[in-house]
Amino acid sequence: MSKIDEQKVDVLLPHKERFTPQNGGAVSTVVYELARHITAKSNQDITIFGSMIDAPKDGVSYQGLSYKKPFWQSRNACLAKAYLRFLQTNGRTPSLIEVHGRPQVAALIASSRPDLKVVLYLHNDPRTIKASKTVEQRKRLSQQLAGIISITEFVKGCFLEGLGDEDDYRAQHYVNLLGVERQKTRPKARQKQIFIAGRMVPEKGILEACQGAVPLLFDRPDWQIILAGGKNFTDTNINGSGLSAYERDIQRALAPLGARAITLGHQPLAAVKRLQAQSEICLVPSLWQEPGGLTVLEALSAGAALITTNRGGIPEFAKGRALIVDEPSPSAFQTALKALIDDAARRQELQDIAWQDFPFTAKKMSARAATFRHRLMT
Repeated sequence: MSKIDEQKVDVLLPHKERFTPQNGGAVSTVVYELARHITAKSNQDITIFGSMIDAPKDGVSYQGLSYKKPFWQSRNACLAKAYLRFLQTNGRTPSLIEVHGRPQVAALIASSRPDLKVVLYLHNDPRTIKASKTVEQRKRLSQQLAGIISITEFVKGCFLEGLGDEDDYRAQHYVNLLGVERQKTRPKARQKQIFIAGRMVPEKGILEACQGAVPLLFDRPDWQIILAGGKNFTDTNINGSGLSAYERDIQRALAPLGARAITLGHQPLAAVKRLQAQSEICLVPSLWQEPGGLTVLEALSAGAALITTNRGGIPEFAKGRALIVDEPSPSAFQTALKALIDDAARRQELQDIAWQDFPFTAKKMSARAATFRHRLMT
């Protein structure tokens, strides 16, 4: 085996992530920001590995991996084995392997290559993910891996639940709060619209938000509501039969508003950011224990007045910067929206706070990650 290459960091994505400007999911977005903001000072050379795609995002090193899938094996396992073959074929021995979002992949690589340091980067509650649902599974990961990085204190707490003292395990635990690219200039003019961006799945609370907004907006004809998102992080035909039952429920809820309710389907991040900057109010109505909430940060970074929920890791970003709904429901969203729509001064106050107090930049997130990696590699 060749000598370990100094400061080479391999980042492995989940198989479903499409590392493209059009269809990248939340994990791809975070990984892209981590890589493109890395500085020469960190002395870390990052290569991102994932599924084969035609046109990956610019400005970072991306290596697509091809594989054949046996019917008995998951695509994530296939991708992990393709990566291990890549290492062997190319005589590559990175200083650190950073696996995003898939505990079973981190465990497979760590057991296959015990000579290498493997880190698991958690974007979701590990108690809901394969190979980390039980206390015993998380204990095993804590012994196998060199480190575990969580996107919020909430996620870290979920991993450590039932494990006892984290110092009893090999893995070092870090929290690297999410960060996004800050909009360069503050929008000068905003439109009277409520903007909701996110996956169209029940746990995101978008149906309840629409049910709360429609009766309110019906009597306020100068306001409209815009939705961006689909069931998956892919382009969808929003007027076709490919909509999910949940998406059709949302469209039926919005129907009384006619042309003042706009559903755009999945949109690239650049388009979402434009709409966040144009909107008076952004709404992130999560019902579930949201691990982090990238759309929360994106709305705050645009200086929008934000309404969101007291769920999971969201308060770590939104507390003191947004109107937070404790018990989300259609009536609770209606009350929160009325408070901001009918009170321009309160709306402006939240917009000012969001713009002036925003410490969650992508550059800071990348710098912290580089520090954690350095500690693990040395």
